[in-house]
Amino acid sequence: MNGFGELLKHWRTKKSISQFDLSLESGISSRHISFLETGRSNAGKDSIMRIACALNLSGEETNGLLIAAGLPALPNRMDFDLPENKRIRESVDLFLSSVLPAPAIAMNAQRDILRMNESAELLFERMLPGKSRPANLIQLLFHENGIRSYLRNWEQVAVILAHRLRREALLGEEDLNSILKNLDLSRYEKIPVIEESEVSLCMEMEFENKHLSFVSMISTPGTPLDIRLKFLRMEMFLPANSVTRIFCEKLLSENIASRK
Repeated sequence: MNGFGELLKHWRTKKSISQFDLSLESGISSRHISFLETGRSNAGKDSIMRIACALNLSGEETNGLLIAAGLPALPNRMDFDLPENKRIRESVDLFLSSVLPAPAIAMNAQRDILRMNESAELLFERMLPGKSRPANLIQLLFHENGIRSYLRNWEQVAVILAHRLRREALLGEEDLNSILKNLDLSRYEKIPVIEESEVSLCMEMEFENKHLSFVSMISTPGTPLDIRLKFLRMEMFLPANSVTRIFCEKLLSENIASRK
């Protein structure tokens, strides 16, 4: 079994899908999938993209398969401000607005913040008033004067994020690697993760004499027409108790009142 075959089998097993079912979903014969896993056949880009779509892999995970097969990685950046990306930008803004009053942001694979809804903008301004705010969520969280200073369960959050980010970096995200090099995550990576959800993370905050509780959930486009959207992440910070929900609602109402 070659590197690509091992990685393909890893993802197929993790997604709990048989070779036969993957064949039905991807339109590739189960015999050929078996040959890909054992190394008897080489994978082309078209086959890998169909398999990645059938397994619902992220952009980084798809690039991991491409690189393992000796093929170029997919481009992972999109300039939202270009005129040709107007419809994508509007769709992202519509999604972010739909989860209000919950704060939500759109990021690329490196966690650069591309867009945010009104609640997220107001929350960050309130937490970091008058400070130069990093445009990257990792730096925003891990900086000693950043959001981590409000997190009651920072150690737990940091351990889960450190392991998650390192896994993504190992999949070939060079830009993410460069960001992680500037952060000392070693002590968090040495602590084993007891329980981790693939998509959600509980964040407990002490802010303005209130106990705020958010469940952070990440969503990625399932079958995007533009392949660069596979690297897009929508992160929602959903209020997990009534105090947090009322706090978020008040943020919005006060901002609306201030504009009148």
